[in-house]
Amino acid sequence: MKIIKNVALVAHDNRKKDLVEWVEWNYQTLLEHNLICTGTTGLMIEKVIKQQLKKENSEKGLKSIIKVKSGPLGGDLQLGAMITEGKIDILIFFWDPMQPHPHDVGKGIVENNSGI
Repeated sequence: MKIIKNVALVAHDNRKKDLVEWVEWNYQTLLEHNLICTGTTGLMIEKVIKQQLKKENSEKGLKSIIKVKSGPLGGDLQLGAMITEGKIDILIFFWDPMQPHPHDVGKGIVENNSGI
């Protein structure tokens, strides 16, 4: 029996391309789990996975993809709350510590709650 995990995928703007590439390589594994993403990232991830499935003419589909708000609009805070409530099992966060972000408070909450 496979265990279904709740996997959060997050990427800051200058790392979204890296996350998309990572998803292209790992989408088969991701299909087995529930995905949680911030707004723009969620749309990108959904599109990439659907394109990969179409390429393979696969009947498979995503279990579920929950899209919270964009990070600066409260998405980071939503993810932080979900982590503390035990609703996220795994967080994959592509970030750039050298790049300032307008929502550093929310980003800090996610980092502090995820052990980054």
